[in-house]
Amino acid sequence: MKKKLKKNFKVADIPVDEIKVVFIAAFSNCVTNRFREFTIKLLNNLLNTNDRIAHFSNGKSYQCSFCGKCKESVSHIFFECKMIESVWRSEEHTSELQSQ
Repeated sequence: MKKKLKKNFKVADIPVDEIKVVFIAAFSNCVTNRFREFTIKLLNNLLNTNDRIAHFSNGKSYQCSFCGKCKESVSHIFFECKMIESVWRSEEHTSELQSQ
C-alpha cells in the first residue's frame, strides 16, 4: 500500500511504530553497513543533498541534480522528483520481471 505524503515531508511526521520497523530492518543481520549508514542519515535528515551542501559551499547550486528544476532536498528526491520517479518505476518493473 502506497501512502501519499505531504509536500513538506519531515521524518518527524512518520509515526513512531513505523520508525521502529525501519530501525529494526536497518540493524538486522542481513543488511550491509552502508545500508545502515544510509538509513541513519535518512532518518536524521543528514543526507548530503544540494540544499544542505549549498549552505556550506559558495557557488553550489540548490537545484536538483536530476531534474534541475526544483530545490534538491530529501523529500524532493524521494517523493517529488519526476526524473527519480521514472527510475523507481523502471526498477520496480525490472524486479517484477525478475521475480516471475
